[in-house]
Amino acid sequence: MLWALGNVGYATQKVVNVGIYDNPPKIFIDKSGQPSGIFVDLLNQIATIDNWKINYHFSTWEECLHQLENGSIDLLPDVAITSERKNHFEFNTIPVLESWSQIYVKNNKEIHQLGDLSGKRVALLNGSVQQSNFRQTMKGYGFPYTEVTAGSFTEALSLVSIEVADAAITNVFFGDLNASEFDLRKTSLIFNPVTLYFAIHPSGDTSLINTIDLYLTVWKNTPRSFYYSTLQKYTLSEPLPNSNPNKLFLVVIVLISMVAFIILLKSKQGQIQKLSRQIKDQQRLLHNQEDKFRGYFESSPIGMFVADTRGRYIDVNPAACSITGYQEQELKNLTIADLIPESGRKGAAHHFNQLVTEGRAEGTMPFRSKSGEIRHWSVNAVKIEEDKLIGFVEDITEKTKLEEERFQIPEKLERQVKEKTQELNLRISELEHFREVTIERELRMEELRSEIKRLKNKQDIH
Repeated sequence: MLWALGNVGYATQKVVNVGIYDNPPKIFIDKSGQPSGIFVDLLNQIATIDNWKINYHFSTWEECLHQLENGSIDLLPDVAITSERKNHFEFNTIPVLESWSQIYVKNNKEIHQLGDLSGKRVALLNGSVQQSNFRQTMKGYGFPYTEVTAGSFTEALSLVSIEVADAAITNVFFGDLNASEFDLRKTSLIFNPVTLYFAIHPSGDTSLINTIDLYLTVWKNTPRSFYYSTLQKYTLSEPLPNSNPNKLFLVVIVLISMVAFIILLKSKQGQIQKLSRQIKDQQRLLHNQEDKFRGYFESSPIGMFVADTRGRYIDVNPAACSITGYQEQELKNLTIADLIPESGRKGAAHHFNQLVTEGRAEGTMPFRSKSGEIRHWSVNAVKIEEDKLIGFVEDITEKTKLEEERFQIPEKLERQVKEKTQELNLRISELEHFREVTIERELRMEELRSEIKRLKNKQDIH
């Protein structure tokens, strides 16, 4: 049944890159150089049935976490869930194993309680849950100790064996299997019970962990399944579920339901893949549009101010900085009201309220630049989100001055005409006076000439 479950509708192999590290019996490289262990055997079985091609990448535990985080690998087994890891990874939901941390020491060391480790050297796997949990525990009790970091659990045990460290902390599976090789014994100190899972990157292929959960659900509810035989292979005492006929019947029903679901899922796989491609295309298009808008935003000669509905600036472009004289971060620390002088507050408040309530507003108003100069700008603003506004601004100070001067020209001309008219009237009056004086003088001259002529004639007679 599982073979049919795994092979329905597959045409090509799914390639899966899996990170592994040295942590027997859960994960390790065997004597023939092949990946082995509980997690590896379970994963290989799923891969065989579901037609996966697995590429294993062996490294240290810390490097495996780094590779999963940067997307170099698709899947990492044997991962305990912590609050920090929840922020970086996604996990399958069905636990693979349950484990706890155990402390191992040399046979001649008397370590019976945590206080006995005060002042001691403790070897811990770097980046492990044992490391973070032990730090927190010892800090809580106020016990000082010296941490000796190791690149693997094997190295941690060897550090105790050569007396570089006084104690080593590993998971119980690894410690119980390997402690005797280093002439170490298990203490009665245990802590940090954890469940272990498979992990993927948050943007990774969720079908991997969904498929793993499906097989784990079936295996864990089926007596003598591959899961239990794998645990027995690595000498782990995992109790087999009771072979209750009613429970077995329910398991069969569940299996049949799962097969039907998988068949339906496979039939829809093409549609899902098409939809996934469409979503990715839309995301790529949106990303390109965002890049294009950012390019327009940065290079626009018009000042662009993005603000929230409280009037606080969220983003500004270089033109906005040039208009106001402020640096970008300086403007982001200001509000719209900070740039408006007292004389323009009333008009600016009306403009802002109209923008928030109606979604659009435009107008002109004064603003104060960083130098303190009162200038004028035109603002055309729109509401782009419920709590986000954008204003397109131009400095119209020089234009305003020209407009004012244009309106003053008729008045100036009228004043000049009046002045010239008055001056002309004065000249005319002066000329009229001069004419009158000249005429009067001419008349008198004529009278004098006549008198001279009369006198001359009278003289000639005598």
